[in-house]
Amino acid sequence: MKHSLLMLATSLLLGGCIKPIVEGTKNNTNPDFRLELLTEELSGANSKHVETAVNVTGSAEMSAVAEVKDNKVHIRLGGLQYSSYVQPKLMATIVFKFTDKPNEIAGTYTFPADNDKVTVIFGQKQGIDWIAKWPQAQGTLKINFDAANNSWNGTLTNIEYEKPLNAPYKSQRVNGRFSHVRLR
Repeated sequence: MKHSLLMLATSLLLGGCIKPIVEGTKNNTNPDFRLELLTEELSGANSKHVETAVNVTGSAEMSAVAEVKDNKVHIRLGGLQYSSYVQPKLMATIVFKFTDKPNEIAGTYTFPADNDKVTVIFGQKQGIDWIAKWPQAQGTLKINFDAANNSWNGTLTNIEYEKPLNAPYKSQRVNGRFSHVRLR
């Protein structure tokens, strides 16, 4: 009985102090993204590299932004270095080739069928150079507009690119998600 009362008192005391992580994320409207590069090595081993900006001091400096350039809508996820403390390793730029009007980009795009509409340029830093890959050979992009926050949210699922000759891996796949991306 004494043990039960102690557990109840502890949970009531701590219950007011602990806020669920979901609440902070739901109310935070800063740009946010996560990119994953999954590689199957020639040896058969698998590796995963992750780039993220989750509104944490230091990592949020690699942000996500939407902009209109060259009569096309671009969404950039990471890749720019604004601080010597944050070294970007992965980036993606999604280029909507069919419009310069951001309100027309929402939808689901399946590759390679929609390569004439959208290009997902993926970059990986190797040494001091960025290695870029495009066009995508397969995968899916889903994007929607969040009217309440005036921003875009979306996912990249199993995006693959043609494997270069003599590549030091069997296959690579990109997955990612982004949210609260606003027009600059």
